[in-house]
Amino acid sequence: MISLNPPLVARNGHVLSVLMICRVSSPGEGKQREDSNADQEVRIRQWLDSHWDGKVETKVIAGFGSGERLDRPEYLEALSAVESGQYDLVLIEDLSRISRRLHSQLFCETAQDAGCRVIAVNGEFDT
Repeated sequence: MISLNPPLVARNGHVLSVLMICRVSSPGEGKQREDSNADQEVRIRQWLDSHWDGKVETKVIAGFGSGERLDRPEYLEALSAVESGQYDLVLIEDLSRISRRLHSQLFCETAQDAGCRVIAVNGEFDT
């Protein structure tokens, strides 16, 4: 297991509650395919397995559409989930899977306010 500094911590002391977010821009119209969401989830789970050896509960929110669209149901669901305060960690492949530009930063600030850590496994980003 690879250690993090600071290490992952389960809020309840027992089970790490993880929200995984996957998104492809435009399936069928470019380089990304809709099944790329499943590929992202596999990579995120592999990362989690290498950094946490305890019990874990995960929820996956996957969708497609432009990261510039903040009215996507998946984005609104993810934002609501983070605001709920029930997650210890948001895992994503990179920040652009949440949204674009400033809106990713605002999402991360919302997560921090709720006591939730955000890690982008490919972007070496960790709040």
